[in-house]
Amino acid sequence: MIGLIKIIIFSVLSVILFTVNILADNNHPLPPAIPNVQAIYDHEKITVYWDRAAESSIDSLTGYSDFEGYRIYRSS
Repeated sequence: MIGLIKIIIFSVLSVILFTVNILADNNHPLPPAIPNVQAIYDHEKITVYWDRAAESSIDSLTGYSDFEGYRIYRSS
């Protein structure tokens, strides 16, 4: 059982080390593009608009467009 745990730990550490080496060799992944945001106030409401810059960004590590969404916070 202990041997199996050691093999699992070694495998996980190998994957992490491999990933870190890829990141280091490729000058680290770039963050997604920042969208242009516009907020318009109109009688007790605010409407927020943004472009598709972040949504159409390509992940520099995977080469895919893997946009997952926005987080919009509200405070009072």
